[in-house]
Amino acid sequence: MLAAFGVGLANFGMGREWRPSELAAAVAERLRLIAWYRATGNFALADGNADEVRGILSDVSGTEWAVIPFEAVTAALEVLSRLPEPPHTIDERATPGLAFAVSPARIGALQSTARANLRRISDQVVAVHKLDWLKDGKLDRQHRRGGWGGVSADIARQIGGRWTARSRRTLDGLRQRASAAEPSRHD
Repeated sequence: MLAAFGVGLANFGMGREWRPSELAAAVAERLRLIAWYRATGNFALADGNADEVRGILSDVSGTEWAVIPFEAVTAALEVLSRLPEPPHTIDERATPGLAFAVSPARIGALQSTARANLRRISDQVVAVHKLDWLKDGKLDRQHRRGGWGGVSADIARQIGGRWTARSRRTLDGLRQRASAAEPSRHD
């Protein structure tokens, strides 16, 4: 099984206005779609050539995609779960997630930024603890520090390539839906 993550989907400021169900239906016309989760372009697809799948997804959606083996996502989530939460202020929350390479990057280590704690897991995956500002104990939507797109840009500035990032909650949601659709693949 493959995992695919679109760049800039549900980012209405960039003019991308796919409804999640419409995008899933369009993808399912060209590829074997196993599951999808939320509006940001998160798909579980039948095994295939990652480059061919990436091309089809780009043709359908008009944007770029990270496409990697689903097992690599699962393994990276296991690594992420073993990483300690980074130090942060009382007015911050360390939100765990992963960033995926959309295009190849240079070899090398990553430095954490004011926006996120970063740890490279492989050429295609970076573990992230995004530092979100809190206001009265809740996410401060007025001070986002650039969100997951900002984290992706921080990674690209350091090691090149193009990246797209997702929260652990989104990745777990996709895994649960994929497991429900094909339980023998995840038992």
